[in-house]
Amino acid sequence: MDQENITKISNSKIGKIIFLNGPSSAGKTTLSENLQKKLAEPFMHIGMDKMIYMMPPHINNWQGQKGAEGFWWLPDIDCEGKTIYHLQFGPYAKKSMATLKDFVVTFAKNGHNVIVDEVCFGTKGIESWKEKLLKLPVLFVGVKAPLRILELRERIRGDRIIGSARAQYYTVHQGVIYDIEVDTHNQMIEECVEQIISKLPQLMLE
Repeated sequence: MDQENITKISNSKIGKIIFLNGPSSAGKTTLSENLQKKLAEPFMHIGMDKMIYMMPPHINNWQGQKGAEGFWWLPDIDCEGKTIYHLQFGPYAKKSMATLKDFVVTFAKNGHNVIVDEVCFGTKGIESWKEKLLKLPVLFVGVKAPLRILELRERIRGDRIIGSARAQYYTVHQGVIYDIEVDTHNQMIEECVEQIISKLPQLMLE
């Protein structure tokens, strides 16, 4: 078998990755679930929330106080005088998120398509993922919504500390260039899904 055919077979076994980045309550999970329903190929869904659900509850502190090991919230005041909460990573949380990257790489290299549901903070957060996913077929998607909608969703869902969406709204997309951006408020979710799917052919490895 010549090298060209070996390369084609090898590439065909590598899974595609749809990387969704956006603030809390932007609609990433809803978008992921709808992508899974619509995509012809099976895509696994993994992200920060799924890692958190696997962690012992006492490791994290979601009450706005410091948690030594896992995730916790750091209170702050924004330029409008409103209380916001920045997500903080203790040593166990940092280790867990580093492992998440390894999970995604392993899944893709074993032929699994993956939807990554993440909250990266600006270019530094995205670049750490790009470095890890180097040479893998990834579509980077910015998931957005107006601030007032994020805050409304945050209040309705009731499982997020009020002020976290506002903090993330100003930081998550800062300086980041995506392959595609979608707005889950100004667009129907079906339209967002179709836009993302239309970009998948560009993920074919050369």
